[in-house]
Parts: sequence; structure tokens; C-alpha cells
Amino acid sequence: TKVHIEVQRYSREGREVVLIGHAGHPEVEGTMGQFDPAQGGAIYLVETPDDVA
Repeated sequence: TKVHIEVQRYSREGREVVLIGHAGHPEVEGTMGQFDPAQGGAIYLVETPDDVA
């Protein structure tokens, strides 16, 4: 999907990604699986408002 492609691109560029969703949800798991932290970036999952406070 387009989101997967963008996450892959951001990963290759060593960027940080903020993903909003629920842990364990298939779409969230699939999207997070496209990110390679070995490239130098990071991906963060936000599930609740407290996660960004």
C-alpha cells in the first residue's frame, strides 16, 4: 500500500515515523514491519493521547 511504500522510503532515509493506531492490529503490524531501524531512523506507535504527552 502507499503507506507501506512511504514507511519504507522514510526508513531508507533514516527518518523518524509516528504511526497512530493500535498495537496488534494487522494494518499497524504490517506497516511497522516495513520499517528497518538498522537504517538509522525510528518508528513510534501512538495509541493514546498520553503516548504523546
